[in-house]
Amino acid sequence: MSLSLQRFTNGDTNYVAKHNANAASLEAELTSLRSLLGASFGGAVSIGAALQALLGSTVAVIGADSYRATGSGTTLTVGAGWCWRPSLGLVLASAAPVTLSFSGQPPGTYYLQADSNGTPTRSTSATEALYQIVWSGSAFTAITRLAKVVWGAADQIAAQASAALGQTFESFDARLEAGETGAVAGALARAAQTGRTIKTVAGGANVTLTAAEANAAVIVLTGTVTAAIQVTVPLSGPRVWLLENATTGGREITLKAAGGAGVKLPPGATFVYHDGVAVLAVGARPYRPAVLTLPYASTLVADFARADTVRVTLGGSPTITLTGAADGQRCVLELTQDALGGRVVSFGPNVRLGSEIGAIDLSSMPGLTDRLGFIYSTASATFDLVAIAKGF
Repeated sequence: MSLSLQRFTNGDTNYVAKHNANAASLEAELTSLRSLLGASFGGAVSIGAALQALLGSTVAVIGADSYRATGSGTTLTVGAGWCWRPSLGLVLASAAPVTLSFSGQPPGTYYLQADSNGTPTRSTSATEALYQIVWSGSAFTAITRLAKVVWGAADQIAAQASAALGQTFESFDARLEAGETGAVAGALARAAQTGRTIKTVAGGANVTLTAAEANAAVIVLTGTVTAAIQVTVPLSGPRVWLLENATTGGREITLKAAGGAGVKLPPGATFVYHDGVAVLAVGARPYRPAVLTLPYASTLVADFARADTVRVTLGGSPTITLTGAADGQRCVLELTQDALGGRVVSFGPNVRLGSEIGAIDLSSMPGLTDRLGFIYSTASATFDLVAIAKGF
């Protein structure tokens, strides 16, 4: 129903009556409107108070991208959006991005505000500021949002979909229930317990696992490795993995933490533990397979942390360095002559000979294998030669 008011014309003599009639009509309409509002809101209506209850008592942007400030050169660009200014009791809007030039402005700290029309403005006052801008005189040193973010419609809609759960939800409660149900049922724990990562580390370059790759309980390393490498796990929380070193090439592989130490991985499967700082072997002595076969090189490292027996076919006369053994570990070095034969070996100073075995004299015939037995002593830091079995 429309409101009809009386009009005035030249020569009217009853304007007082018309004024009173219009006032009576307006009074009746306002009374009716107040009655309707009172019935809807219990007789206590304050739009400003309602907005403050919903949006908070301090200045806020409505929507994560509203009034977003970015700087390039001497220009500050402020995105479109909505903001809440409690001192005005108003929600303000900026319909399009606005640029503010800082060219010629002296160095200092400035503030981005929204005026009573919603227009972004530069100020030196922090009162109800949306952003703090530090200006060096030629560049933006820092741009920091001061206003709180109140979710807008776009944020609410985006929150209805979960990439992690692979589902969409029509209510906030439904989304919470889905996550809580999975947590109670141990869905995340099962994913970690049953997860398996197969990762190629072929070549001679260090490799860093992604967080998703490192989250699996079983990690299998594959590929032909051509140099000693490090495989780094990015996680910082305590974890235990079953590591399977299925690589070929006989090269040393160390599994390490991003900011800490690591352990050398023997061929085959072994358990390792991340204590939050470093990667450690599980148990006093990690599992070592029976035999590690090394490709021939003129300089060889027989690492007995990787196996109790190290096997080499001699394609020349190499220098062999023994390393990696635990105190009292029995270490066997198998040396096989190639098709030419007559190969000899040299050892470093940590190989100690006794009075009964004063020299290492290998078989010279092609194809014969000699086995050298050592026991490692931590006290003397030496590999003591205790036996030679020749001519197999």
